[in-house]
Amino acid sequence: RRIVIATGGFASSQPLVHANTPDRERVGCYTVSSMGEGQQLCSLLGGQLVDMDKIAPLTSNLPQATAWGLFGPTVIVDALGHRFAREDDVNAAANACYIEERGYWWTVFGKQLTESSQSRSIAEVTSKNAKRLIGPFDTLDELAAGMGISADVLNDTFDRYDGFAKAGKDDDFGRMGSDTLLYRTMFLEELEGPYYALKQVPQRYKTRGGVKTDQTGRVLSVVGAALPNVYCCGSVAAFSVGGLASNGAFGMLVGQAVAASLDDEDKASSDA
Repeated sequence: RRIVIATGGFASSQPLVHANTPDRERVGCYTVSSMGEGQQLCSLLGGQLVDMDKIAPLTSNLPQATAWGLFGPTVIVDALGHRFAREDDVNAAANACYIEERGYWWTVFGKQLTESSQSRSIAEVTSKNAKRLIGPFDTLDELAAGMGISADVLNDTFDRYDGFAKAGKDDDFGRMGSDTLLYRTMFLEELEGPYYALKQVPQRYKTRGGVKTDQTGRVLSVVGAALPNVYCCGSVAAFSVGGLASNGAFGMLVGQAVAASLDDEDKASSDA
């Protein structure tokens, strides 16, 4: 009686990525499940597709690690040991690494993070990806040797970063220190050894845009009319912003709309 389409984005579909966001077609994909079937199905039904050409953010091939900078101090450096992105933004390193053609990056962390609330996440990620982990090392010189980069460059990078941490302001990427009330969770702090470094590469993981709907999730045609009995929610829908929380909320709203629609239909049938 009702169809709800909730198949996800199209990040795993090379043809759809090529057609809509060709600047992302040369980067690998983290998932194999976001094939864009829902977008194509709705289009065949007469639904309207919008905003699929919006640039979608990239993530790490170890996406859990992108959040570590929100829970403790980390320093992100490229293959030469230069810091190139802010550490408290889960997409910054992957986007910059790909756009600037840096190849890969290292997330450097120390004692504060391994003993933080993320200790379990770190243990799980590093145990499953031991070949990507360097450390522990007591000094930056040892860490640089393990990473295969210049110790002088890495020490210079950390000297500059430590200066920002002491000043409470990151002049390179706009971060603020923990002494600033508005930014108490940003962890612009000096790292404490032992030091570790985790190698990562950028990957696609989600896309923007999709099927145009009204606020109850009804699929809209190219002329703006609602298709009968067809609903859409989650990353397949353009109305969603693409995050798990918003997708879940949109799914709930669509479920309520479907239930209400069926109740109205049943009541009308009973009255007749």
